[in-house]
Amino acid sequence: MIEYKNKYFAGERILYGLTDAILDGITFGSGESPLKEAKNIRLKNSIFKWKYPLWYDENVKVENTTFETMSRSGIWYTKNISIKNSALQEISKITELQNANDIRVKYLGKKGELTAVLRSMGGLSAEERPVIGSLVNEVKDEIEEKLQEIEKGLKQKELNKKLEKEKIDITLPSTKIRRGSKHPINRVIEEIEDIFVSMGYDVVPGPELETDEYCFERLNLPKGHPARDMQDSFYITSEYLLRTQTSAVQARA
Repeated sequence: MIEYKNKYFAGERILYGLTDAILDGITFGSGESPLKEAKNIRLKNSIFKWKYPLWYDENVKVENTTFETMSRSGIWYTKNISIKNSALQEISKITELQNANDIRVKYLGKKGELTAVLRSMGGLSAEERPVIGSLVNEVKDEIEEKLQEIEKGLKQKELNKKLEKEKIDITLPSTKIRRGSKHPINRVIEEIEDIFVSMGYDVVPGPELETDEYCFERLNLPKGHPARDMQDSFYITSEYLLRTQTSAVQARA
């Protein structure tokens, strides 16, 4: 078995038809389809930088390999291929949520590259279709899983950034609240009270919600008395009403 290790290859179909080979630490530079129609290939720790790296291949094992952004349509019409611990570089370079969505559309959307592979399966034999279909679905699931993982991390990062920006330092001095002043009417009331207190009177508080008894009956105004009609009476119930006059407080005193 041929073995290539830590080498750089460039040029179109540079290893066309390669058979029974181990490729370790290989960088494939510019040049389309470097391994077209290769067979029995074990590929590991390598990088594909250009288009169509694995076309019409057979019996290929890929491990720890990176498919860079330009290596689109990386696997096409390849039989019996396994891929482990490899990735599209384009996914690993996502830095924003919009980028993740763009890549999802690019690869998994209705007009995406993997969807195009599934649609082209009509030209495959009956034996090839389930193999390619299974492989494409496996890649789709892996890409979706990676995208969800990256999106989760980006959302958490945005949340942490927002919380850091909006956090409140409780050790800072608070904003002073401007205190108001007494209402002019209250000032006048207090001045009048002071005058009467100085003359020997008492200031007695009373409830604003009063009973019918103290508002009227204790002032000799029983139910049905005509003087009641002269009052602006606001009843809450049949027995309670807003105090109609100060005499009710005098009756309590």
